[in-house]
Order: sequence, then structure tokens, then C-alpha cells
Amino acid sequence: MGIKLKQEYTEQSIQAGLRTLMPSAEFFLCNMYVFMWESDVLILTKSHYWYEIEIKVSKADFHNDLKHKSKKFNTLTDEETSYKPNYFYYAVPEGLVKPEEVPSYAGLIYMHGSRPEIVKPALKLHNNKMSTERTGWALACKFYHHMEKAKNQHTKAKREVENLRAPYRKGYGEGITKAMNVALQKARIMCPYHKEIDNRKFYCEKQQKEFRYFCHGECGLLDKLQDEMEKSLKIGAYVEK
Repeated sequence: MGIKLKQEYTEQSIQAGLRTLMPSAEFFLCNMYVFMWESDVLILTKSHYWYEIEIKVSKADFHNDLKHKSKKFNTLTDEETSYKPNYFYYAVPEGLVKPEEVPSYAGLIYMHGSRPEIVKPALKLHNNKMSTERTGWALACKFYHHMEKAKNQHTKAKREVENLRAPYRKGYGEGITKAMNVALQKARIMCPYHKEIDNRKFYCEKQQKEFRYFCHGECGLLDKLQDEMEKSLKIGAYVEK
């Protein structure tokens, strides 16, 4: 039975997973200032309610957040202000924080790998919707969707570049390995003091030392080997012409 590796979470990986929470949302924003603070994730639903999601990847980070962001949490609990999200959630790796540990007004989302699960629904902080009658709303929507399209194209381009690089990296690695093996075989044939221990280590009778791959070349073998390799390269270049 194989060992199950622990999932490593980052803010970026959780942000990517949270996109599936409300796939038909109007806006999905990361690390943006819409209110008086930077939000890890902001989701504007089709019915124009704001959901803010605070991401925490460690218990210490969660507790520090409660200690050092009192102004933000005072705003969230202030019934007289509506300049805040309609709902507020924490998103954490599964089991990192218990539902009873989060503030009463906040919801809790567990991440199971890239899959989010709401384990505690958030209370509605106010009923005001995002106004779509403001000047520039249509322009903002157009800008957002153009931005999302550009980001998707960029992600696709990066993936295609990586796919092109993969065969090159594989070929380069194989070439280095073959070159090393050829050099090792040549060294073993040419060196009269070489006593092989295994395919990586050998004992030099002249220097009376154990080495890994190559010795220090005090007997002049490496210089001879380099000359041989340069000759081979020149012959190869001539044949190609």
C-alpha cells in the first residue's frame, strides 16, 4: 500500500480551487482592494451580492489575523455600515480550523485538494446589493471579462511553452548522461591505475584514493581524455559537413 503524501497548500492554489465554488459568478477577483482592505478572494454573484474569502494555510496565520485586523473585523460586525461584503468566509486546508473557532458572523470552507466544501455557512452581514446603475459599471464588466480572457490566454501560452520545453529538457538530460558514460568508459580503458568499485566509484592505485566518477587528474589522464574528446568532436564536425 502506497504512502499518501500530504497536500501542500498555498494562497494561489486555494484561490484556483475556489473558482469552482461559484462558477457562474459575475466577478471572481484575487488580491483586490474593493473595500478598505485587500481581499484574498472576492466573488460577486449574478444577484450582485459580495462574498469575501480570507485564505489561511496555517493555524498561526489564522490566529494572527484575528489579533491584528481588529479594524476590519469591527467593520464587518458594525450593523450601521454596509460598505463591506455581504458574506465573509475563511478558506483553509481541511481540518486546520474547527467551525467553532471562526467568528460567529464568518463562514468556513474546507479545501479537499482543489475542491472546496462549505462546512459552516456565513451569516448575511447586510442586504444591500452592488449597484449596477453606477457610472462605469458596463465598462468595468467589459474590462473584467477582457482581463479574464487575457489571463486564460497567458496560462494557455505558458502551458504550451512548457510542453515544448519538456522534450528539449529530456533530450538534454539524456545527452549529458550519455556523454558522461562515454567519458567514464574512455577513462577506465585508458587508466592503468583504475580499479572499479561500482559504476560510480573507483580506486586509483597510483594516488591510493577512492574517487567518484573522475579522479583529480594528477597523472595527466584527464588531459589525454580531453584531447581524445576534442579529436572526436572535430571528426564529427567534419563528417557533418
